[in-house]
Amino acid sequence: MMRPRRRALVDRTFALLRGDEGMVVAEFAITLPAVVLLLAVVLGSAGVGAQHVQVQDAAANAARMLGRGEPASAALALATRVVRAPSLDIDRAEGLVCVTLRAPARIIVTLPVVQVRGYACALDDGLSGDIAR
Repeated sequence: MMRPRRRALVDRTFALLRGDEGMVVAEFAITLPAVVLLLAVVLGSAGVGAQHVQVQDAAANAARMLGRGEPASAALALATRVVRAPSLDIDRAEGLVCVTLRAPARIIVTLPVVQVRGYACALDDGLSGDIAR
């Protein structure tokens, strides 16, 4: 037979285990990693969207530079100032100069997972006078 003092301790322990106390902390501990992961995905997606806008603007600026007759190295230098490690493809056809600019997007600090791409065309300066006539 248990002593009354020990019996009271056992009864209190079982009462605590059967009650709802502590459930909020347990549920919070279980859901916290999911909330943090969801927040990281949302913020990472917004960051990739902002980087895409920067790459698109840099492609448009590079296309205008090439359309004015500036060298491809100047357009690449401009793109390098805007984005990190860009890849520049130039295509000239039918009086247009088109630029495709690709760059790695950083989602988490420096881990490049996806590439963002910008594409823009501008009138080629050598042919723009012929088109206006």
